[in-house]
Amino acid sequence: MKSKLKLFGIIALAAIIWFSMLACGAEDDDTIPLPTPKGWLTVNNISEHNGKYVYVGGGSSNVGLHGMQSIRGDIENPETIRIGLVPISGETVSIPLYFGLSLPYEAYDGNHDIDFVYVTISKTQTFTSDYNVSDMVDEKYISKTKKFTDGNLTLSWTTPADWWD
Repeated sequence: MKSKLKLFGIIALAAIIWFSMLACGAEDDDTIPLPTPKGWLTVNNISEHNGKYVYVGGGSSNVGLHGMQSIRGDIENPETIRIGLVPISGETVSIPLYFGLSLPYEAYDGNHDIDFVYVTISKTQTFTSDYNVSDMVDEKYISKTKKFTDGNLTLSWTTPADWWD
């Protein structure tokens, strides 16, 4: 009798756990998948911004360039989009690059002519539709003389020739 009672208790406990998990459902994951990165913007000598975050933006009339860690939200509702910025830690940060004029983005791996590229340093880890520009710490534009090779470019934060004035 004791063993049947024990077995019934175990089954009841398992059922309670299972129904509790079922009732909670999966956590709402609104991650917009990004492809495996192929191109990277690497910025050296950036330790002055350790503990902050970086985003890359830019493009031309037919290419939108984006550098980020993640993107979340509803593609059909732009106000819900949240862009996860890349954390800065140490002397170097490498930002994965994606391109596209609208979501979903593709991995950037090209030698496209890009009219402008900017690197934004932020106090906050996420850009949203209501991003407060006072959270922006620094921003630089890449010199037009710098070109991506196979989607990659390496710059120094402290070398003026790498940036527009």
